[in-house]
Amino acid sequence: MNRDWFARTQPETDGKLELLRRYPPQLFIDAHEMGGTEFFFPPNTDPVYHEIAEPAVGWINDVYGASMIEEFTARRIPFFNRDVYDLFYPGYGDTVPTTGFNAAGMTVEKGGSAPIAARAFEQ
Repeated sequence: MNRDWFARTQPETDGKLELLRRYPPQLFIDAHEMGGTEFFFPPNTDPVYHEIAEPAVGWINDVYGASMIEEFTARRIPFFNRDVYDLFYPGYGDTVPTTGFNAAGMTVEKGGSAPIAARAFEQ
């Protein structure tokens, strides 16, 4: 269902979208796990979908992303950004809240090889 935001083939996706219509978000985190142990969060790599408003990109990169960089650096938590994950496909859990609801939609990914305590804390 991760990629169903656009096609809307699953009832869970419709339910999620109806909830967002009822309570429009200001920030929407689409949390996932990936391989490895590091953490990914925005700023994203290019490209950025052309319909995303510049203020939303600013919130994602300059407010939330910058704050997360500062906090993860201070806590010495390994992370990366501006690599692998873009903000382009208009059917993911970051672009749909951003384009459809003017929220700061962000995908975050934590490495699933890290201990469960670290994964829970960092998420």
